Amino acid sequence: GLGATFRTVPMRFNENRHAFELDKEALSSALGPQTAVLIVNTPHNPSGKAFEEAELHAIADLVRSHPNLVVISDEVYKYMIF
Repeated sequence: GLGATFRTVPMRFNENRHAFELDKEALSSALGPQTAVLIVNTPHNPSGKAFEEAELHAIADLVRSHPNLVVISDEVYKYMIF
């Protein structure tokens, strides 16, 4: 194998808003100098959570601090109209 370690960052459930949210601290902790790839999936399955603009900006800020990080963005419903 490549010697890679697979890590996941679970969403945090906000009881007051009754909604899932990005846990920025957990994502930041999961990224390190040897992190090669970040996969961003929005909306999430099965929760249907779509990242809000502020959450996407937070992800972008973290990515900018890791210049060798490759981001794979799975925006599966971007071109669908309901």
